Amino acid sequence: YGSLIMTRNEFDGKVFDCSPSQISAGACPFPTGEAVLTLLKFQDSDWNLYMGLFVMVVVVYRILAWWILVLKVKSNRW
Repeated sequence: YGSLIMTRNEFDGKVFDCSPSQISAGACPFPTGEAVLTLLKFQDSDWNLYMGLFVMVVVVYRILAWWILVLKVKSNRW
């Protein structure tokens, strides 16, 4: 989820300039960020859903880490 969110954030709405040395076969391979997103198949993804899932994963990992620390502290008491 994180890579999709960061990729969409980076490439959405971008326009690239290609120098003559970068142009292959007479055309710029990626003239816009949307072309990159299309290649990666990220253009039709639901950004809000993936952002919500990403936040949920972070929260769950933090709760699990806290719970494990609490259990370790309780098991080490005399």
